Amino acid sequence: MARSAATVQDFMDKFREVLKEVDENANFSSAYARVMFETVHLAMVKLDHIIYKSKAFSSVFNGEIELQQTDHTSCAFGKWYYNEGQQQFKDFMDIYRRIEPPHADFHAHIKDALEYVVDDETIIKHRDEILHHFTRVEEASDILFGLLDQLLQRFEEKVLQESDR
Repeated sequence: MARSAATVQDFMDKFREVLKEVDENANFSSAYARVMFETVHLAMVKLDHIIYKSKAFSSVFNGEIELQQTDHTSCAFGKWYYNEGQQQFKDFMDIYRRIEPPHADFHAHIKDALEYVVDDETIIKHRDEILHHFTRVEEASDILFGLLDQLLQRFEEKVLQESDR
C-alpha cells in the first residue's frame, strides 16, 4: 500500500512538472506570437512608406501625380500611431514619441516636392528644390525605420522576458 502511494505520488509530481512545462511553453508561444504580429505589422508600415515614396518619385519622373497624398496623421500608420499604437507601446514612450517628427517630415517633404509636378517645364525649373525634398524624405525615412526597429527590439525583449516568469 505504501509502495503504491509512493508510485501515485511520483506520478503526480511528474504530471505537475509536465503541466508546468506545457504552461511555460504556452506562455512563450503566446509571447512569440505577439512579437511576430508586431514584426509583421511594422514591416508593413515600412513597406507602405516605401511604396508611397516610390509613387512620389514616379510622379516626378512621369510628370503627373500618381498617389493619393496624405499627411502623417491620415496615412494608415498615422491613424494607428495616434490611437492603438499609443496603448500597444506605452512602455516605450521614450522611443515612441521620437517617431512623430521624422514621420511628419517624410510626408511634408513629399508634399513639398510634388507641388512642382505641374508640367515638365516646372519640374525641370525646380529640380534642385525637388532633389532637396527627396533627400530629406530619404533622411526622414532612415530615421523613422531605425526608430521602428528600436521600438520592435525593446517590445520583443520585454514580451519575451515577461514570458519567462
